Amino acid sequence: MGLEVFAEAFNVIGNPLVIAKLQNDSPEIVCSEAVFVDLTICQKRELILEMLFPIRVDSVGENTTTEALDSTSKEFSSNLPNESS
Repeated sequence: MGLEVFAEAFNVIGNPLVIAKLQNDSPEIVCSEAVFVDLTICQKRELILEMLFPIRVDSVGENTTTEALDSTSKEFSSNLPNESS
């Protein structure tokens, strides 16, 4: 099965496939149904969370909290130190 099949299946359940690029020498992946995060360019935690969870991102001190606003609300928290972009 190809990557498009997995991405489409994740989209059906409302949870898109996320592909992260970790190194500059990583092969180029083409998948129109996936969300791409290029960590070689964007390393600031708040920007990454805004890309992945565009509905709501709150940042307080060293804690970054992201919440979904639907009935299946989930919260993700991190106490990692802020990284510069």
